[in-house]
Parts: sequence; C-alpha cells; structure tokens
Amino acid sequence: MKSSLLLLTRYPYPPVGGDKVKSHNLIKILARNFNLKVIIITDEAYDEQAEKFLKENVNSYSVFRFASNKFKINILKGLFKKTPIQVSYYYFPKVHKKIKQDIENSDIVIANLIRTTRYLEKTEKKKYLDIVDAIGLHYIEATKKTTSLFWKILYAIEGKRVLKYEIKCVSNFNCTFFVNKQEAETYSQYGNTTWIPNGVDSKLLSYNSSPDINSRKVVFFGKMNYQPNVEAISWYIDHVHKHLPDDYEFIILGTSPSKKVLKKAKAYNNIKVTGYVENPYEILCSCSLAVAPMQIGGGIQNKVLESMALGQINVLTSKVANPITGATSGVHFLVEDDPLKMANLIRDILNDRDSYVSIGKNAREIIRNNYTWKQYEDKLLRILT
Repeated sequence: MKSSLLLLTRYPYPPVGGDKVKSHNLIKILARNFNLKVIIITDEAYDEQAEKFLKENVNSYSVFRFASNKFKINILKGLFKKTPIQVSYYYFPKVHKKIKQDIENSDIVIANLIRTTRYLEKTEKKKYLDIVDAIGLHYIEATKKTTSLFWKILYAIEGKRVLKYEIKCVSNFNCTFFVNKQEAETYSQYGNTTWIPNGVDSKLLSYNSSPDINSRKVVFFGKMNYQPNVEAISWYIDHVHKHLPDDYEFIILGTSPSKKVLKKAKAYNNIKVTGYVENPYEILCSCSLAVAPMQIGGGIQNKVLESMALGQINVLTSKVANPITGATSGVHFLVEDDPLKMANLIRDILNDRDSYVSIGKNAREIIRNNYTWKQYEDKLLRILT
C-alpha cells in the first residue's frame, strides 16, 4: 500500500464547520487507501477527542502548537513579504524539518489550503493541493462588500497577494483540487486542476425529515464566527428581516456566534441564536425553509448541501447557488439577490409551503446523485492512485 502525507492547519475533529467536515472525511478516505501520516500546524488548544480521532484513523500523526506570540511574530514578518500573511502565519522551521523527514518515506503529499504549501516548494515528490476554493478573487471582491473595517483592511492586503500566490501554486503542484467547477476551469490555464465537489454524509439522505407545514420558522445554518456567514446574517437582518411579519421566527443555527451576530439578533424578539447544538439537523428539519444569503466568499457551502440532502427548501443568493453545478433555480432551490423580493418569496413559502415541497424533493435527489462523500472518494482516487 502506498504512503501519503497530509498537511493540515486545524484539527479534523469535531467535524463542525466546512473545513473540518472536509478534513474529517478526507482523512477517512485516505486512511482506507494509503498508509497515512498527518501533520497539523495549529493555533488551536489541545483537543482530547480530536487526538483520539487521529489515533483511531491514521498510521501516525504530529501536532505542532506554538505560543500565540510566535504566530504574532509570523504575522509581523508576513506584512513585509510578498507572500500571503496566512502562509507566513503557519510557517515554522521546526515543522519544515519534520515534514522533510516524512516526505522521504511518502509516495504522495497533500497540502490542505495554500497555508501549508510553503513546506512543499522544493520537494520532487508527487504533490497535490486541496485548495478548496480560490480565495484571492473573493478577497478582492469582499474588500468592496464587507461591513467590517478589520476585514476590509485584511482583504485589501491579502487579496492580490493570495491571487498571485494561488496561480504560482497551481503551476507548481501536480494537481490542484477545487470544490467549485467554475474556479477549477478558470485556474486551469495556469496548471493541472480538477473539480471535486464536497459531499454530504449519505445518512442525511435517509434522515427522517418531516418539516411542520405550519412552521413559521426560517433557519440559517453555518459556523457563526466565519466572516462570510457573519456578513450574510448582517445583510439578512438589515435588509430582509424587517420586511417579514412579526409572527415568524428567524433561527441562526451554528456554533461560535460572533459578537456582531449576537448584537444584531438581540435587537429583535423573533431572532434566536442557538450556538452549538448536538443535533442541528433536527432543528433544520423543523423549520419551514432555510436561507443562505451570502454576500462574500467562495467555494461551495457545505451546510447548504446538507440542507438540500435533508429535503429542505432553500432560498439562496446567486453567490451560493452558482457553484452547485447541475442544480437549477426553481427546481432544486430558489435564488433571489434583491432583499425585498427575497422577503416576499420567504413570505410566500411561509404561507403556502405545500406549493414548494417539490423543491426540497428535487434537492435531495441531486445531492444523492452528485454530492456524496462516496462520489468524492471515487473522483479523488482516480487522481491519486
């Protein structure tokens, strides 16, 4: 059996948030088909359950944690370099030495995100970049749209750097994996790229989802300290929520709600923020519909795929809908970018959900046929083996 080395910058467990869900499933796939080593460079605290997951699923692993001041020093160094700050943030000579040793005994190496690519610049081994989504272009776009001054400055600094660096990485790696088909095609002019969309747990396709047809609840599902999600909630509350009737309830379902989200929600009696819940799917299924009003960000939204797998009706902005290849507005979900029109559409669904039930059924079928982790595994292994 061939050996593979996977580089990560976050624990792959618990699978909360799109990046951890992806890493969690990727490790399981690689462990079934390779002798797998994992190296994690992270600013997260020690997590006993995450370490247990690694022990049970990989042949060997190393987790490198450093004091916060070490990461801050890397940020300062990164400000004066041409490479992205996030690449400098996760670079440590001590880690590089360990990676060099492990590469010698590996047949292939996979870098997760551009953050880990500096460690692989000079290796002659087959190397693959799981870029997930092309963030350079999205950072540049987000500079104009974000409502946060901090993120506006960060996006402005990083945008052009990241775009240039992504192009360099695509040209230097044997193959780069994108979850967004359009992005894979755009970057193919610089090197070998392939489209491998994220999947969902097949159990969700048989999950007992029977939404209450009389429900007056609308839900947003996602990790709530992720800036694109924060921006989506802010936009929805500021521009859509006020146009909806007082007897409806807006549920913000997701772990780690930011201060901004909590402050926005506190101003209304009919907005509920759940924080982390053990079984989010039960809440998701109890609502009349789900919304994903993203204004910035790239890639593909895992939580939307999961919501679709449950057979839920989804109202999306085009930013979310476009990357879901093969799906059509009015058939698998509903797309609306204008806030007043979105509010009217949501009101129609709340008042007559039966007329939209087919949307949820069609959504479940397209996920079943195109967006499962088994299909992801098949596509990945055709490239790696």
